[in-house]
Formats: sequence, C-alpha cells, structure tokens
Amino acid sequence: SKAVSTWGVMKLIEDGKLRLDEPILPHLKRWKFPGSEPFSNQVTVRHLLSHTSGLVDGFGFSGFLLEDKRQTLEESLQFPKDANMGDPHPA
Repeated sequence: SKAVSTWGVMKLIEDGKLRLDEPILPHLKRWKFPGSEPFSNQVTVRHLLSHTSGLVDGFGFSGFLLEDKRQTLEESLQFPKDANMGDPHPA
C-alpha cells in the first residue's frame, strides 16, 4: 500500500497539484497533527514520503503481535497504541 500511495502522491506532483517541499497541512481535510501545532506547518510532502518529519524527537513504533487487535486508521493517527514515546520536542 505504501508503494501505491507514493505513486498516487507522485502523480499529483507530476500534475502540479502538490509540491514535494510544500507544507502538507493545507491539503489535510479530516486529520491534523495532534499535539504538534508549533511544528505542523513544517511537515512537507517529502517528509511524509520518506517517513521523516524533519524533527528529531525519539518517537517510533514497536509494532503489534499477530494476535493483537488492530487499530483503525483514524485511531492510529490520533494515538497509535504501538507508539514509543520519546523525549518531547523542545518548543
């Protein structure tokens, strides 16, 4: 699914509807970056495609066991249960 999503985003870039280094926040309709308001305008399309945010904070994901109940996409975006809570980013 990552490859298909990336292809779709790159097609939007090719068509001039997105730019790699523009902030992604104006394009998001249903979801915002929770708890990251001071930095959310800095997250670009390029950051999302490369799985980076441009910020160093020690966060990550530990994954799930096969028998674990999976979160919905929106639950995962709000607060992933497999998140490793690193050091807070300085304001």
